[in-house]
Amino acid sequence: MDFFSPETDTHDFLEGNGRVPAHRHLNKGGALGGWVADSAYVEATCWISHRAEIFGNARILGNAWIMGKVRDNAEVSGDAVVWHGAVVADDARVGERAVIAGPAVVSGEAVVDGEAVIEGGARVCGAANVSGAANVRGTSTVCEEAYVGGCAVVRGAATVRGKARVVGNAVVFGSAVVSGNAVIQGHAYVAGNAEVCDHAVCDGDATVCGNARVSGHAEVGEDAVVAEHASVGGHAKVRGESKVCGMARVSGDVTLEDGIFIDREANGIAVEGEVRS
Repeated sequence: MDFFSPETDTHDFLEGNGRVPAHRHLNKGGALGGWVADSAYVEATCWISHRAEIFGNARILGNAWIMGKVRDNAEVSGDAVVWHGAVVADDARVGERAVIAGPAVVSGEAVVDGEAVIEGGARVCGAANVSGAANVRGTSTVCEEAYVGGCAVVRGAATVRGKARVVGNAVVFGSAVVSGNAVIQGHAYVAGNAEVCDHAVCDGDATVCGNARVSGHAEVGEDAVVAEHASVGGHAKVRGESKVCGMARVSGDVTLEDGIFIDREANGIAVEGEVRS
């Protein structure tokens, strides 16, 4: 190992290219930092840990702190921090006060900014954007053109993909999947093996859990619950303290509100505690 050999002018980044021209970054105060390929660029204002590696055409700007790996055409700027074990790769951008903690990976054309935190084994890839004070952790994935912002949390083994948006104080966890153009907002929870897709919206304090599915242009809001193997689709709306569970299938233009409980098929309008079809 040549971590502490400032006279060495090549370094093997273990990417299959063998030893390439490189140098050790000199941090403010004279402390010797990690390896930087000559093809990469690091501003003098940045802090690079002695175990960090910057290579390819990567750019480290502003007051960024790097303790992990930044490679390819990736850029880390502002006051962002990449902790030991974390990787920022491809054309990804990490900026402002974002934190990437190992062994998380940010890749593709993904953008992580604001005060967002990506940690654990989480992955942000494709053209996804995580911003605000959002947190993505566990083994969860945010990919394609998905957006996670506000104070939203994506954790466990959850997936947010397509052009889906998870914002506000919403939480997506377990093995749940949010996809298409779906929106999860407010204080909504999507958990278990649940799926919210297409143009569906979950907001308020709504909960979608178990193996439930919300699709189409359906809306689940307020304190409503969709659970177990239930399905809500079409232009259906589930509101108030209504619950849809069991094997129930709610579709069409049906509206469930005022605390209605349903575990059977509904394809009509629900009012005053009953379903009228």
